[in-house]
Amino acid sequence: MKPGTGMFSGTKGVWTYSTPQKAYDIYDYVMNHNGSPPKNYVGGSTYKNEPNEGEAKLPDGVKYKEYDVNPHVKGQDRGDERLVIDENGVAYYTDSHYKSFIRLDIKEKGE
Repeated sequence: MKPGTGMFSGTKGVWTYSTPQKAYDIYDYVMNHNGSPPKNYVGGSTYKNEPNEGEAKLPDGVKYKEYDVNPHVKGQDRGDERLVIDENGVAYYTDSHYKSFIRLDIKEKGE
C-alpha cells in the first residue's frame, strides 16, 4: 500500500496512513483514460467543493472531479468512499463522504 499524507486518529494520538491501494488504482486508471472511470464505476462528475455542515473543504482556485472508489452494484448504496481529483492531478481520498480527506502521495513518473 502506498502511504497517504496521514490522518490523526485514535485515543492514543497515533498518525495512521489509511489510503487504500484501490484509491491509487482508480487514480491511475482515470489519469490514463482521459478522466473516464473504469467500467462499472461511477465518476467523472464535477465536485463543487461547497461542503455541507460537517464536511471538509478542499483548496480553492481549481476545478475538481469525483469518482467512486468501489464498483457500482445496482440496488446497493454507493458507500462513503470517494476520490476527488483536481485539474492538476492532485488527488484526495475520503472514506467519510467528504467529512475528511487524505491527499494521495502521487509520485511523478521517473521519480
